[in-house]
Amino acid sequence: RDAFASMALVDGADDRDADALACGLPTNVFVRPAGSREPADVVDEVLDALRRDALRRSHALRAPRDRLRVTLAAYAMDLLYRFANEPRCETKSGAMKRAMEDALGRFACPGDADYDLASVCAAPRTDEERERYRRFVRRCREAIAVRMVERCYVAEDGTRDKFWMAFARRRFLNRPPPKIS
Repeated sequence: RDAFASMALVDGADDRDADALACGLPTNVFVRPAGSREPADVVDEVLDALRRDALRRSHALRAPRDRLRVTLAAYAMDLLYRFANEPRCETKSGAMKRAMEDALGRFACPGDADYDLASVCAAPRTDEERERYRRFVRRCREAIAVRMVERCYVAEDGTRDKFWMAFARRRFLNRPPPKIS
């Protein structure tokens, strides 16, 4: 069973619609706003499956949704690595600051020389497509940053959750770990 079959599309759109794709990723996927009580979205589904996906050596990329899942999981694994290895991420508040800096900062886009998931996403054909990709991925990165901190730190004292940190040593898709500042 595909763990991401319930990934909700906005307005019941089709993820094969060319206008809804940016660099091969569906941009018409619902992402719950911060603080909302709406049902689970793509970010929740990616984070729920993150530990399982971290143990896999490869991922089948049969549809644009699979490419989106892998792209978001790669970012979540980078955050997890930073949480476990950066001294300023020892507390929940420090991790939240670092995660938001990372989410809102510059990130590589398909077609850039430093983009390490080139086999997952196609390079954008136009500047408009590149901008649509950046807007959508930035929104997803912000949601992942907030929700990863909530999951990876113990609520009572704000320390790291050892069960999540154990997965920080895993290399996702054999990618090198992110640079630690």
